[in-house]
Amino acid sequence: KHLHDLPPFDEEAKIQEKITVQMVRNTGNKFAELFLNSLPKNYMIEEICSHRSTPRILRHLDLFAMAMEKKEVHVTISELTNEDFEVSGGGQIRFSVCVKNVDDQFTLNMLKEIQKMQINMIRSYYDQFHLPENAGTIKMFSIYINDKDKVNKLAEKIKALEVSDHR
Repeated sequence: KHLHDLPPFDEEAKIQEKITVQMVRNTGNKFAELFLNSLPKNYMIEEICSHRSTPRILRHLDLFAMAMEKKEVHVTISELTNEDFEVSGGGQIRFSVCVKNVDDQFTLNMLKEIQKMQINMIRSYYDQFHLPENAGTIKMFSIYINDKDKVNKLAEKIKALEVSDHR
């Protein structure tokens, strides 16, 4: 099964895709194949067209594995590295949320908490990974903020949100 059909004229992209897939497989993560089979349609094209110090696909694999292991809201917080400063303007925090099989109300509640805390999102990304055989969906949110003093409180509030199973 091919992840995505790239245009035939883009041989370099196809090689980069193979390298990226092998990099994911080489992690030894027991969910690597399931993760690769769940990638959204344009994910691989976005991945090979971007340049990051730490590939997004490996961060997402780690979050994916956490969601597969345990049904709860997973939050990770990381300061952007010096290599990321050029893109981010420096001093930003990546606030990532990952959860399996939640309805849209969870997303709305999460955004309401961010708004209540008056946190300015510099940028945000939302990815959905549909598991094979309608086994569910893993949703990931990556939010970039500057509010270092509010990040731990936000994590507490997001982890406390109700998670109802939705498929």
